[in-house]
Amino acid sequence: MRYFGVSNFTVEQMREAQAIARHPLATNQMKYNVLYKDEVTPEFFDFCKSHDIQIVAYQPIKRQAVLEDETVKAIAAAHNATPAQIALAWLVQKGVLPIPKATNKTHIDDNMLATKITLTEEDSAKLEAL
Repeated sequence: MRYFGVSNFTVEQMREAQAIARHPLATNQMKYNVLYKDEVTPEFFDFCKSHDIQIVAYQPIKRQAVLEDETVKAIAAAHNATPAQIALAWLVQKGVLPIPKATNKTHIDDNMLATKITLTEEDSAKLEAL
């Protein structure tokens, strides 16, 4: 079976695509991170989940802006992690597939450590509130 993916589609656009497509819509790549949540609304998230559409987050670290956020830094310190790892862990725990930039093996390894972090409900609430 073949699948297709889209980028930056709204719920309405995904519905339209599903109505005319011969193959299932599998992914929607969106700008989404702890500091930018405007387009991935609860309705959007629920639609993707109910239609088995994987959200793929580009700019998951928002071009370094996440690294300077005091809330993210405090949560990172509590987990003995980096702010980037916390930002990635937040996405992973939400079931979102982040695509962070990695320029070398060490950077890739650091990013992968985010999958080992379990954020508390309090951590998640603080990150949601940003």
